[in-house]
Amino acid sequence: MEANALRAIVRRDSGEGYREMLVRMAKESGVETPTVEDLIQLDRKRKGKTLSNAECESPTGPDARIAKLKDDLTHLAYKPELDLDTGAAVAAEMHSADRSDTTTLPGTLESAARHLAAISAAPSAEAPTEMVADKGYHTREVLKTLDDGP
Repeated sequence: MEANALRAIVRRDSGEGYREMLVRMAKESGVETPTVEDLIQLDRKRKGKTLSNAECESPTGPDARIAKLKDDLTHLAYKPELDLDTGAAVAAEMHSADRSDTTTLPGTLESAARHLAAISAAPSAEAPTEMVADKGYHTREVLKTLDDGP
């Protein structure tokens, strides 16, 4: 789930936006009044174009994280996890996109179990609930923890 345009990020330390940074760099390189074309050219030629979650954040979605998504491009994103076992969303956890699927799964399953218990439909060893997940969740450790569980 894309959070916002990546160019809308700001530096955590100074609050400087991406465009402001490019304008500052252009002025430092001698271009007093940079045009949009100047900024695009400067950005293309810029060495070491890396952005990290430690240095940058989204001012409108501070929980969004810089992540490489399935289209192999970098975006600001959230990683939603939904449990639709009953046809209703019984757990709608929103995790930072820089956390792996295998680390977010236990919390989502606990949330789903709590919500199902609230409506007397909690999974148990005798009446387990089925979970469907994409391949990112299937590590040997995760499968071992789920084996013979509710």
